[in-house]
Amino acid sequence: MEKRLVSIVIPVYNVEKYLKRCIQSILNQTYENIEVLLIDDGSKDSSGDLCDRLAIKDERIVVIHQKNAGQAVARNSGLDAAKGEWICFVDSDDYVKEDFVEYLLKMVLNSEVKMGFCKVVHKDFLNRKEEEEESENILKYDRKKTTKYILEGRCGFTASACRGIYHRSLFEDIRFMPGRLYEDLEILVRLSLAADGCVMGNKRNYCYCYREDNSSNTPIKKKMQDFFSVMDSLYVIAKDGNGWLLDSVYTRDMMNCLFILASKKEAANECRAELRLLRKRILAMPKGYELQSPLYKMYYQSLRFGIIPFGMAYKILNFIRAFLIKIGF
Repeated sequence: MEKRLVSIVIPVYNVEKYLKRCIQSILNQTYENIEVLLIDDGSKDSSGDLCDRLAIKDERIVVIHQKNAGQAVARNSGLDAAKGEWICFVDSDDYVKEDFVEYLLKMVLNSEVKMGFCKVVHKDFLNRKEEEEESENILKYDRKKTTKYILEGRCGFTASACRGIYHRSLFEDIRFMPGRLYEDLEILVRLSLAADGCVMGNKRNYCYCYREDNSSNTPIKKKMQDFFSVMDSLYVIAKDGNGWLLDSVYTRDMMNCLFILASKKEAANECRAELRLLRKRILAMPKGYELQSPLYKMYYQSLRFGIIPFGMAYKILNFIRAFLIKIGF
């Protein structure tokens, strides 16, 4: 297993406060045959210089400096430069456990698949606490289940390309959508269809770190524009020989609309027209698509029947979400 080179692609943009922690967690991996591709996406702080200094200390680090073009383009640059048989993605403000690579690689090799994931620990997010899994149970899913679970957010799957490992052959004709939020969701669907299945491990080896200035706080107008673009692409994929996927695309469409409605503080006062458009989109969808979360089911029914005043809906939903997380629901 040690002979297989694993390339770890890390976009870097104005993260001088977090970068060293991220890189150190990767250099400390129990699996040492790695290359670390730091893609400095035109950082305005000292992140680019820090990348160069770290590269001097460890020959496994490769630094690429480019003009600012966004995370998707940075990841694509990393994919173009990667030499490894296997690819991982890590965000520069996150970090990983020391057996992150070894655990993922062993899973995919033993299961003879081209894609595998571990689970996530959320740091500094609404006081959320996740217990480490006692069992190291590893589940294998076929192509259809993997793709549907990614779209519906079920069985430990999320719309994040991080925390996974991918065989480089999957990226022969697949790249991230430039300039879009939600680009991870779109590429994960494409990768899943190409990989013909995957494995999911129970260990929480990827540490997602919430910070106030990350993309979660992008203005709602930008979120909506990018969301519609990604969903349009997913509808095309579903209708192009993958009709069995259409129900799951509708489900994801509704879930994302509900999430955007519930996630922005300016919702009640500054973006009424945009939020009405989202509400109209939700109510125009075919009925009967299952929302896994009881919270979103309640919110959907509230919007549908006007039970919750529209301007207050996001406040009520966030209050309930925080309470449920606090009591471990």
